[in-house]
Amino acid sequence: KSITVDKNNKNYTSVEGVLFNKDKTEILVYPIAKGSSSYVIPSSVAEIGSKAFGGCTGLTSVTIPSGVKKIGWNAFLYCTGLTSITIPNSVTEIDAWAFSSCTGLESVTIPSSVTEIGGGAFYGCTSLTSVTIPSSVTEIGGGAFNGCTGLKNITVDKNNKNYTSVDGVVFNKNKTEILFYPNAKASSYVIPSSVTEIGVSAF
Repeated sequence: KSITVDKNNKNYTSVEGVLFNKDKTEILVYPIAKGSSSYVIPSSVAEIGSKAFGGCTGLTSVTIPSGVKKIGWNAFLYCTGLTSITIPNSVTEIDAWAFSSCTGLESVTIPSSVTEIGGGAFYGCTSLTSVTIPSSVTEIGGGAFNGCTGLKNITVDKNNKNYTSVDGVVFNKNKTEILFYPNAKASSYVIPSSVTEIGVSAF
């Protein structure tokens, strides 16, 4: 329910039972049994650490401040109570498995500041139905949207220089590689003739 850090510790500190690094630029552990359904991350935070909110099934709302630049590996793993998340326009990296198995997540807005979406970042987000990839994204990791059984459509901004989408299916820019076929799309599909490679976890 709570983590307390001795005031003389030179590396870590805690605020209302939540663990941070000493200068509170990184949130490290939000206790699973803390009991609150919502949490506002302090404005000093620039990084959400690995598994910081992992397993916090009771959280229904988390507010990410505008100073956050990175959402770490498995940061919100199994946060099944989250129905939506607003990622501020300061975030540049959504690390691997960041929102993995957030089964209640119905909507997410990826801002134009994001350049990297890690592998498995939204794996198993079964309630997501659509996602838009902004023009800023230069890297999408393998399996980023696999296991999203409700996902029908992925749209890529037309100004993106690395990726494109056709009828909700994601390809590299010149359409020689198919990257992501949404799980809940049609039951049959004809891969375009331009394709020479089927990407890792494309289907």
